[in-house]
Amino acid sequence: MSVNNSRFLITNADARVWRDDVPLLFLGEWCVWNLGKEALANLDFEVASEAIRESAIWLERHRNINQIVLGVHKKNEAAIRAYKKAGFQIASTPHIPMCADNVATMVWNI
Repeated sequence: MSVNNSRFLITNADARVWRDDVPLLFLGEWCVWNLGKEALANLDFEVASEAIRESAIWLERHRNINQIVLGVHKKNEAAIRAYKKAGFQIASTPHIPMCADNVATMVWNI
């Protein structure tokens, strides 16, 4: 007898685009911070908080990538907290200038 452990990967906090008919795998805690306990109780989900860190380690080891840069809307405090927890810092970089008033550039030097 085989067991199906597949899950639908969720990478954002916009519940309007999530599926509700399959088990879910949230990329980080920021995806569920705005949900109430009742909404969470009705979902079959797991949170893969270690996914960002493990992905960065793999990129450094196998692709010699030593910096990850991303942009986050400044009002998305949950995502900023989660990225800081993973190792990112708000910083400018010559590769991606801080060009928008509402976007925080976050950098992780692996």
